[in-house]
Amino acid sequence: MTLKTIAAFCLGAVVATASALVAGQQTTLTPGQMTQARVKIDNHGSGEAVPVDLQAVNVREPLRVEVINGDASHPTVPPVLVRSARVTWEYATTTVPAGQDAVGALNARGAQGWELMGVTLPATGGMTFILKRMR
Repeated sequence: MTLKTIAAFCLGAVVATASALVAGQQTTLTPGQMTQARVKIDNHGSGEAVPVDLQAVNVREPLRVEVINGDASHPTVPPVLVRSARVTWEYATTTVPAGQDAVGALNARGAQGWELMGVTLPATGGMTFILKRMR
């Protein structure tokens, strides 16, 4: 081999390596910005099942999830077994004095995620409401 051939081979190797490194990187608009997450899970049987828990997902926009569960347009895909996660509740009470707007008080608590569950018998001085929300 001549020196010219070795130099051309080394130059080609360097160019190929550099282009592979650049092509493999995901770019973002600003440094530190996270790249887009793309996840596809194909389960080909119960031995490959992947548990998914989306309770702690905090996104600004709705999360797009596509579940093919016995859809007629996908006849080769068997139904996915789905199990509800156990819900834990937090309870509270609020008392609205007689003569005050109960709806306004309940709307304020509703904005905090509370849901009216029940009302106790009128107590002296107002009504007591039982509230709940998911933890």
